[in-house]
Amino acid sequence: YVEAHAQDGELEIRDHADIASGIRRRVRNGERLALTGHRIHDWLEVASGGWVRDIDVRYDRNVVRFS
Repeated sequence: YVEAHAQDGELEIRDHADIASGIRRRVRNGERLALTGHRIHDWLEVASGGWVRDIDVRYDRNVVRFS
C-alpha cells in the first residue's frame, strides 16, 4: 500500500503511465492505495486499475519493491 500525497491535495489516477493520459479518478491525500508491484519509469500501477506518479505517493522505499 501507498498513501496519496499529491502537491495539490488530490492524487490523479491515470489510465496509462503518462501525464497526458486521461484521469481515471482522483483520491484525496491520506487515502491508501493498493499497488500491483509493477513500475514503468516513475509510474506505479494501482491494483484497482490505473497509474500514479511515484512522486505523488508516500511509502517506505526501503521496504516496498517494484518489478
